[in-house]
Amino acid sequence: MRVTPLALLGLFLYPTSRAFTRKAGLIFIIYVLVYSLAMTAGSHKQDRYLMPIFLSIDILAGIGLVSLGEWLKKRFESSPTLPTPHFVSLPLTPYLGWVLVGGLLIVQLATILPHHPYYYSYFNPLLGGGATAVRTMRIGWGEGMDQVGAYLAAKPGSRNLVVASRFTHNMLGFKGEQISLLPDGRWTQADYVVLYIQQVQRRQEPSPGFIDYFQARTPEKIVTIAGIDYAWIYPIPITTPADPQVSVFPGQAALLGYSWEAGQSGELVSQPSLRLLWENLGLPAGRRLVVRLVGQAAGGDWVVCQPDPAFLTQAQTTGAYVESLCSPAGEGLVPGFYTVEFGLAASTPSSPSVASPVESFRFPQGHYAAQILPGGTIKDTPEAERLAAIAGQSVPGEAQGLDRLYHNQLKLVAYHLEPAAPAPGQPVTLTLYWQPLKKGLEPLRLTVQLADSRSLNLGRVDAELPADKWLAGEVSSTEHQFELAAELERPLAAQVEVTLKNSSDISLRSTDAAGEELGPVVAHFTLPPEQWPSLAAVTPVNSAWQNGVTLKGYTLAPQPVRPGENLTVNLFWQTNQAIAENFVVFVHLLTEAGQIVAQSDALPRAGAYPTPWWQPEVIVEDKHTLPVPGDAPEGRYRLLVGLYSAETGVRPLLTSGDDHVTLGQVEIR
Repeated sequence: MRVTPLALLGLFLYPTSRAFTRKAGLIFIIYVLVYSLAMTAGSHKQDRYLMPIFLSIDILAGIGLVSLGEWLKKRFESSPTLPTPHFVSLPLTPYLGWVLVGGLLIVQLATILPHHPYYYSYFNPLLGGGATAVRTMRIGWGEGMDQVGAYLAAKPGSRNLVVASRFTHNMLGFKGEQISLLPDGRWTQADYVVLYIQQVQRRQEPSPGFIDYFQARTPEKIVTIAGIDYAWIYPIPITTPADPQVSVFPGQAALLGYSWEAGQSGELVSQPSLRLLWENLGLPAGRRLVVRLVGQAAGGDWVVCQPDPAFLTQAQTTGAYVESLCSPAGEGLVPGFYTVEFGLAASTPSSPSVASPVESFRFPQGHYAAQILPGGTIKDTPEAERLAAIAGQSVPGEAQGLDRLYHNQLKLVAYHLEPAAPAPGQPVTLTLYWQPLKKGLEPLRLTVQLADSRSLNLGRVDAELPADKWLAGEVSSTEHQFELAAELERPLAAQVEVTLKNSSDISLRSTDAAGEELGPVVAHFTLPPEQWPSLAAVTPVNSAWQNGVTLKGYTLAPQPVRPGENLTVNLFWQTNQAIAENFVVFVHLLTEAGQIVAQSDALPRAGAYPTPWWQPEVIVEDKHTLPVPGDAPEGRYRLLVGLYSAETGVRPLLTSGDDHVTLGQVEIR
């Protein structure tokens, strides 16, 4: 097919030794025959497997050219009737080989350089070029997929795009998620499908029906090289995908997804009709796809889905992809969320009536996928609202809601701790509620740990999370058991920490819905004391801060205090609201001149019960110890109490505008 520099080697082999050339030629011929027979008998007959034979053929071609030249020379010299050609008598005859080599190299470069950098797109124009090659042989080894990657990477928000392709490793520059086009049907979750020339020729990846369906559509972009269409980029024609491995009746039909005929996701649909894409797996005559809307209180009637007139042939062809038009009945249904339900039933093509019984598809993506608004119009539920509605129905009321995404694939929607305020020595049950956002998750390694606010371990469980077996959108739960130690102090601030790792032992990034990164702590809880303290025998203060914290009172011991002794200050706090910020309590003993003699700066209860755990209206006793220096002069000292942020050091203000409270005087003697 091509003239290659290797063929020129034969031009110089032949004159060196006739005997050697004859033996070499015989060896080459045997090699070519044996290799050709072996390739014919084997299962791999693609053109790239013939590459090892090129060297032998090229050398034989060179030998043949030299032999032809010598034969012609002798023929002309020995014939009295034929005129002697000019090349026989030219003085440049010794250099003719080099001239021929140079000429062939020029021809080689002139024919191949226009195909840079896709040299495999060259086909011999003497044999019909690329147009003939497309019809007669399988071509395409990934060339042009870099242009596909560049096109998709230039789209707004390309990192959030999902693209299904056969040649994912060749899509250079594209940083979004890539799905391999396999028969598992994951492509329905993509935003774009990319077809490549080789798979179109094969019509096998993932199926002939798939290839025929998309080839009949208008692509958004075609990548053409040397006059040959190598790749086609198609937007996914559905807005609500189905899982054809789940939503399937074997031997009859599999759902691929649907989109509303009018409007996009979140917009009002004036005429409630949808376009269903499904695969015909051999649907028997007399069986029809049907649809209805089902709510918590009531549901509409089953209605027959009619094949689009352009798909009447496909509706009768096993393995074909079919588009059907469905108009679910919404009359008389109250406003609210509704599940889009599909089924198979006996029916006649000319009548919309449906005969019972109806076999319903398992279609998790249809749960709460539609809303009926006042007035009877239907709204296609946005994905986030649909998932939230499913979680709201599936999670029990006593569970606490969460908003945590792991790698944008798995959501932790809620947790439930039983008991909610456990005691030391008591068993604790933690239930986590998970919601996969897409299909195809891998099994994950889950670590759940109970710890106090100082990250001291109170219990840990490691388990496998079978995310690969869960259906997208459906809520699944995992239950974990703990046994708290009996000697724990109280009140104690505790927390639930959750970590997920993949098969490569890499922790999955956790974020909220806005994309802000979160730590491993998913929830707080408190181990309360047997009885919260009272304010009896407490010196009252009632100084209030602007953030809702109030210092209700205090006690001092001993009083007076001697130099070298410890002064114990018990503070009694209360808040009227939840406190998000972590505050440090400072207690300072000052001279009349304002010099600090002794101090304590610490989180409440030495960090065992920080302010974010404080519950409204509960009294918190907070003990601070101030070591009085042994050389402290006798006299009266001022005792100051205040707060400052553990993160910024900023002191919050009291309602009076001050940033501290003066408790009174302390006597040292």
